[in-house]
Amino acid sequence: MSVIIETSLGDFTIDLFTDERPKCCKNFLKLCKVKYYNFCLFHSVQRNFIAQTGDPDGNGRGGESIYGTLYGEQARYFDWEFVPKIKHVKQGLVSMVNNGNNMHGSQFFLTLGDSLDYLDGVHTVIGEITEGLEVIQKLNESYCDEKFKPFRDIRIHHTIILEDPFEDPPGLDMPDRSPSPPPAVIERARLAADAEIDDLEGMTEEEIREIMEEREEKANAQLLEMTSAAKFYFSYNTTFLNHFATTLRLLQHTCLTNISTMKNNEIESLISQNNIYIMFFLRSAYKTIYFGNIDSIVILKLKKVKRQNKDKIWRALRNKPDTFLLKKFFNAVSRAFYFRNLRM
Repeated sequence: MSVIIETSLGDFTIDLFTDERPKCCKNFLKLCKVKYYNFCLFHSVQRNFIAQTGDPDGNGRGGESIYGTLYGEQARYFDWEFVPKIKHVKQGLVSMVNNGNNMHGSQFFLTLGDSLDYLDGVHTVIGEITEGLEVIQKLNESYCDEKFKPFRDIRIHHTIILEDPFEDPPGLDMPDRSPSPPPAVIERARLAADAEIDDLEGMTEEEIREIMEEREEKANAQLLEMTSAAKFYFSYNTTFLNHFATTLRLLQHTCLTNISTMKNNEIESLISQNNIYIMFFLRSAYKTIYFGNIDSIVILKLKKVKRQNKDKIWRALRNKPDTFLLKKFFNAVSRAFYFRNLRM
C-alpha cells in the first residue's frame, strides 16, 4: 500500500504499515485521495531530526483528519495507535504528529536522522520511504530561519495513491482534477523553491552567506554553553553520560565533542555544590535531554518523580542555579515546548 508524494524538491514513495496502523493509514490515504495535502508547506525542517508538513495553514497549528473534513469540528482528531510499538529507528520513516492529547489530525513528519528514540511513545510511525531518499537529504540540507521554517518554500505538489485497501467513508468527495493553489497560499509564499537566494530583495549573496554563518556561530556557541552545563552533571554517571552523548551526536556539531574533555576536579567541584533537589531531578531524568540546532529546544522525560515533589523541584531548578552556565541551562528548560509529567 503505497503513495507517491510529489514535492518541489522531487518525488518520494511511502510504503504504509496498513496492517499495524489501519486507522492512521486510512486517514492518510483518504486525505491524499481528496488532495488535502496539495500545496502544504514543509513548515518545520530541523536538521538531522524531522521535516514536518500536512498543515494547510502552514504554521503547525492547523489541519484536521479526514473525518473532520466530513463531519465537522467534533471529528477533527482521532485516537492514536500505539500497539504494536514501532520505533523511530532510522531516517525516512513517516510519523503522524501527536496533537498533545494522544490524537492525530493531518500533520505528519519525516525523520531526517537515525535513532530518534525520544519520539517513541509520543508520535505514531505509519510507514517508511522506500524510494526517493535523496529528497530527504535535500530537505535535511535546506536553509531555515530561527523557527526552522525554510527560506525557500518547500511544498507538496501532488499525491498519487498506488494502492488503497480501505473503503471510502460515506460522503467522501473526490475532486476530478488537481485543485489550483488558493490565493492564501500564494500570498503566504516566501522564496520559491526554484529561486536563487541572491534574488532576495535588498540582500546580496554575500549578505545571505554572512547571515547564515553568523546564525550558525551563535547556535554552536549556545550549544557549547548548554553542553558544558549538562556535562558538569552527567559526567559522574557513566551509564547516563553514554546515552546522553549518543543523543547529542545526532546533532553532528563538532563543539559537542567537548563533552568528554572535562577534568575530574571540575566534575568533583561542581558535584559538591549540588543541592538535593537538583540531584534528585537529574537522577530522575529519563532517557534524553535533546538540544535543537537553533534555539535549544529541550525535551525532558521524567518518569520517576512523585507528583507532590514536582513543584518544589521545579522551583529549586528555576531559582537556584549554581553557575552562569546552569542559569543558561535552566532558562532553556523553561522555554521547552514539551514536558512529560512536569508541571510549570
